[in-house]
Amino acid sequence: MKTKYFLIAIVVVLGAMFNVISVKAQETQQKEDKVTLKIRLQPIQTIVVTPGQKTVEFLYASTGNYSTGATESKADHLTVFSTGGFEVKVQAKGDFTREGTGGGSIPVSDVTVSAIAGAGDKNVGAFSQVTLSTAAGSLITAEKGGRDMKYTVTYDNTAGGGDKYIDKYIASDMTESVYTTEATYTIAAK
Repeated sequence: MKTKYFLIAIVVVLGAMFNVISVKAQETQQKEDKVTLKIRLQPIQTIVVTPGQKTVEFLYASTGNYSTGATESKADHLTVFSTGGFEVKVQAKGDFTREGTGGGSIPVSDVTVSAIAGAGDKNVGAFSQVTLSTAAGSLITAEKGGRDMKYTVTYDNTAGGGDKYIDKYIASDMTESVYTTEATYTIAAK
């Protein structure tokens, strides 16, 4: 009887060993497997105002300026990088205010901003003229993206002509009265 149980135990142990060997043999027989590859493209839009062009000045230094206003063009003023279509907007912080006390303000809407493709650049985009205000106005729209796209920007203050600012000079300023505001450019995917 002991021999019978002993033989049964040997058969069970041998059966278990063959199953393990069989499973291990199947594991080593795998000839291929797969991996999933993904290219993940995240949206990137950047806009940079050219260093050295971060101040735009309208100089009223002659009777002609007071009569006709002033315009400033900045070549390759903006540089844009965008993955895909984009829109560039511009808006002002508020009206021009005098540096110092008194003198009131000058309406920011006296300035319009326009853009064109930079020199020698084959930019993509459509352009609109924006009358500055505290609401963002669309300056450049494009259906395609690109790298290092340059745009020349013109700031037009001819609305200040017709002697509109003739009484904005304050004598206590001595050499000149300066009115300032700030414009901000933003870019977003389109």
